[in-house]
Amino acid sequence: MKKNNTHNGYLTGRLLLSSPEQSNNMFNKSCILICAHDKSGAMGLILNKYETKLTLNELLMQIEMANTDADSNNPRIYMGGPVNIEQGFILHDTTYKEKETANINELFNVTTTINILQKIARNKGPKQCKIALGHVGWSKGQLEQEIKHNLWLTLPATKEVVFSNKCDTMWYTILNKNGIMPSKISYHEGLA
Repeated sequence: MKKNNTHNGYLTGRLLLSSPEQSNNMFNKSCILICAHDKSGAMGLILNKYETKLTLNELLMQIEMANTDADSNNPRIYMGGPVNIEQGFILHDTTYKEKETANINELFNVTTTINILQKIARNKGPKQCKIALGHVGWSKGQLEQEIKHNLWLTLPATKEVVFSNKCDTMWYTILNKNGIMPSKISYHEGLA
Protein backbone atom coordinates (compact mmCIF):
# COMPACT_ATOMS: atom_id res chain seq x y z
CA MET A 1 0.00 0.00 0.00
CA LYS A 2 1.08 3.51 -0.65
CA LYS A 3 1.10 6.59 1.51
CA ASN A 4 -1.91 8.87 1.55
CA ASN A 5 -2.43 9.90 -2.08
CA THR A 6 -5.20 12.47 -1.70
CA HIS A 7 -3.01 15.19 -3.22
CA ASN A 8 -2.90 13.17 -6.47
CA GLY A 9 -6.67 12.76 -6.60
CA TYR A 10 -6.52 9.41 -4.83
CA LEU A 11 -8.38 8.71 -1.60
CA THR A 12 -6.07 6.44 0.41
CA GLY A 13 -6.69 7.04 4.12
CA ARG A 14 -10.04 8.83 3.62
CA LEU A 15 -13.56 7.80 4.55
CA LEU A 16 -16.31 6.96 2.11
CA LEU A 17 -19.88 7.25 3.30
CA SER A 18 -22.63 5.75 1.20
CA SER A 19 -25.18 8.22 -0.05
CA PRO A 20 -28.85 7.74 0.90
CA GLU A 21 -29.33 6.55 -2.71
CA GLN A 22 -27.73 3.24 -1.69
CA SER A 23 -30.45 2.49 0.87
CA ASN A 24 -31.56 -0.69 -0.91
CA ASN A 25 -28.22 -2.46 -1.21
CA MET A 26 -25.56 -3.97 1.04
CA PHE A 27 -23.78 -0.61 1.32
CA ASN A 28 -26.75 1.04 3.05
CA LYS A 29 -25.29 3.56 5.55
CA SER A 30 -21.81 2.09 5.08
CA CYS A 31 -18.68 3.83 6.34
CA ILE A 32 -15.54 2.64 4.53
CA LEU A 33 -11.89 3.44 5.11
CA ILE A 34 -9.98 3.48 1.81
CA CYS A 35 -6.82 1.46 2.45
CA ALA A 36 -5.36 1.77 -1.05
CA HIS A 37 -6.27 3.82 -4.11
CA ASP A 38 -4.25 4.39 -7.24
CA LYS A 39 -4.67 4.33 -11.02
CA SER A 40 -5.38 0.57 -11.01
CA GLY A 41 -8.30 0.74 -8.56
CA ALA A 42 -9.14 0.94 -4.88
CA MET A 43 -9.55 -1.26 -1.82
CA GLY A 44 -11.28 -0.46 1.46
CA LEU A 45 -12.80 -1.91 4.63
CA ILE A 46 -16.35 -1.38 5.85
CA LEU A 47 -16.12 -0.05 9.41
CA ASN A 48 -19.68 -0.36 10.67
CA LYS A 49 -21.09 -3.77 9.77
CA TYR A 50 -20.64 -6.73 12.13
CA GLU A 51 -19.99 -10.21 10.78
CA THR A 52 -23.05 -11.75 12.49
CA LYS A 53 -22.03 -12.30 16.13
CA LEU A 54 -18.60 -13.77 15.50
CA THR A 55 -15.91 -12.83 18.04
CA LEU A 56 -12.14 -13.15 17.95
CA ASN A 57 -12.12 -16.21 20.23
CA GLU A 58 -14.68 -17.94 18.01
CA LEU A 59 -12.62 -17.08 14.93
CA LEU A 60 -9.46 -18.45 16.57
CA MET A 61 -11.31 -21.70 17.36
CA GLN A 62 -12.50 -21.94 13.75
CA ILE A 63 -8.92 -21.71 12.49
CA GLU A 64 -7.80 -24.16 15.19
CA MET A 65 -5.86 -21.58 17.18
CA ALA A 66 -7.93 -21.63 20.37
CA ASN A 67 -7.04 -18.86 22.76
CA THR A 68 -6.33 -20.24 26.24
CA ASP A 69 -5.54 -16.93 27.91
CA ALA A 70 -8.14 -16.36 30.64
CA ASP A 71 -7.69 -12.55 30.46
CA SER A 72 -8.13 -12.41 26.73
CA ASN A 73 -9.43 -9.55 24.62
CA ASN A 74 -12.43 -10.80 22.60
CA PRO A 75 -13.57 -8.14 20.11
CA ARG A 76 -16.35 -8.71 17.60
CA ILE A 77 -15.49 -9.32 13.96
CA TYR A 78 -16.62 -6.88 11.26
CA MET A 79 -17.73 -7.53 7.69
CA GLY A 80 -15.01 -5.71 5.76
CA GLY A 81 -16.77 -6.26 2.45
CA PRO A 82 -18.00 -8.84 -0.04
CA VAL A 83 -14.62 -9.57 -1.68
CA ASN A 84 -12.39 -12.38 -0.27
CA ILE A 85 -14.66 -12.96 2.73
CA GLU A 86 -12.39 -15.74 3.98
CA GLN A 87 -9.44 -13.30 4.27
CA GLY A 88 -8.92 -11.45 7.53
CA PHE A 89 -7.79 -7.81 7.63
CA ILE A 90 -6.72 -6.19 10.87
CA LEU A 91 -7.00 -2.42 10.61
CA HIS A 92 -5.01 -0.83 13.42
CA ASP A 93 -3.16 2.21 14.66
CA THR A 94 0.52 2.71 13.91
CA THR A 95 1.69 1.58 17.40
CA TYR A 96 2.03 -1.97 16.03
CA LYS A 97 4.01 -3.20 13.06
CA GLU A 98 5.11 -6.55 11.65
CA LYS A 99 7.20 -7.23 8.58
CA GLU A 100 3.96 -7.87 6.66
CA THR A 101 2.18 -4.73 7.94
CA ALA A 102 1.14 -2.26 5.24
CA ASN A 103 1.03 1.43 6.03
CA ILE A 104 -2.09 3.32 4.93
CA ASN A 105 -1.10 6.76 6.25
CA GLU A 106 0.23 8.40 9.43
CA LEU A 107 -2.80 7.14 11.41
CA PHE A 108 -3.53 3.64 10.14
CA ASN A 109 -1.88 0.35 9.23
CA VAL A 110 -3.34 -2.95 8.08
CA THR A 111 -1.97 -6.42 8.82
CA THR A 112 -3.25 -9.74 7.47
CA THR A 113 -1.25 -12.30 9.48
CA ILE A 114 -2.66 -14.85 11.93
CA ASN A 115 0.09 -13.86 14.39
CA ILE A 116 -1.56 -10.49 15.08
CA LEU A 117 -4.85 -12.19 16.02
CA GLN A 118 -3.20 -14.13 18.86
CA LYS A 119 -1.48 -10.95 20.06
CA ILE A 120 -4.77 -9.02 20.07
CA ALA A 121 -6.47 -11.83 22.00
CA ARG A 122 -3.70 -11.65 24.62
CA ASN A 123 -3.75 -7.84 24.80
CA LYS A 124 -0.27 -7.65 23.24
CA GLY A 125 -1.28 -6.29 19.84
CA PRO A 126 -2.04 -2.76 18.66
CA LYS A 127 -3.71 -0.35 21.07
CA GLN A 128 -6.62 0.26 18.67
CA CYS A 129 -7.88 -2.14 15.99
CA LYS A 130 -10.77 -3.57 14.04
CA ILE A 131 -10.78 -7.12 12.71
CA ALA A 132 -12.64 -7.59 9.44
CA LEU A 133 -13.38 -10.47 7.10
CA GLY A 134 -13.37 -9.52 3.44
CA HIS A 135 -12.94 -6.14 1.81
CA VAL A 136 -14.49 -3.80 -0.74
CA GLY A 137 -12.79 -3.42 -4.10
CA TRP A 138 -13.12 -1.20 -7.15
CA SER A 139 -11.53 -1.71 -10.55
CA LYS A 140 -9.71 1.00 -12.48
CA GLY A 141 -11.84 4.17 -12.57
CA GLN A 142 -14.87 2.50 -10.94
CA LEU A 143 -14.71 4.37 -7.63
CA GLU A 144 -14.21 7.68 -9.41
CA GLN A 145 -17.35 7.02 -11.49
CA GLU A 146 -19.37 6.06 -8.42
CA ILE A 147 -18.31 9.28 -6.68
CA LYS A 148 -19.18 11.28 -9.80
CA HIS A 149 -22.67 9.70 -9.68
CA ASN A 150 -23.03 10.73 -6.01
CA LEU A 151 -22.99 7.21 -4.59
CA TRP A 152 -20.28 8.14 -2.06
CA LEU A 153 -19.29 11.12 0.04
CA THR A 154 -15.58 11.47 0.83
CA LEU A 155 -14.50 12.81 4.21
CA PRO A 156 -11.38 12.87 6.40
CA ALA A 157 -10.76 9.84 8.64
CA THR A 158 -9.90 10.11 12.32
CA LYS A 159 -8.98 7.40 14.83
CA GLU A 160 -12.00 8.34 16.91
CA VAL A 161 -14.34 7.54 14.02
CA VAL A 162 -12.49 4.57 12.50
CA PHE A 163 -12.11 2.66 15.78
CA SER A 164 -15.59 3.44 17.10
CA ASN A 165 -17.71 0.38 17.86
CA LYS A 166 -20.99 2.31 17.56
CA CYS A 167 -21.96 0.70 14.26
CA ASP A 168 -25.63 1.66 14.31
CA THR A 169 -24.92 5.38 14.63
CA MET A 170 -21.53 5.76 12.90
CA TRP A 171 -22.92 6.95 9.55
CA TYR A 172 -25.07 9.64 11.20
CA THR A 173 -22.30 10.65 13.62
CA ILE A 174 -19.79 11.23 10.82
CA LEU A 175 -22.27 13.29 8.80
CA ASN A 176 -23.22 15.36 11.85
CA LYS A 177 -19.57 16.00 12.80
CA ASN A 178 -19.00 17.30 9.28
CA GLY A 179 -22.11 19.50 9.29
CA ILE A 180 -23.97 17.41 6.70
CA MET A 181 -27.69 16.70 6.99
CA PRO A 182 -28.66 13.41 5.27
CA SER A 183 -31.86 15.00 3.94
CA LYS A 184 -29.78 17.65 2.11
CA ILE A 185 -27.60 15.20 0.18
CA SER A 186 -28.28 15.40 -3.57
CA TYR A 187 -28.83 12.24 -5.58
CA HIS A 188 -28.02 13.93 -8.85
CA GLU A 189 -24.76 14.75 -10.58
CA GLY A 190 -23.66 18.35 -10.45
CA LEU A 191 -23.28 20.39 -13.61
CA ALA A 192 -20.91 23.07 -12.32
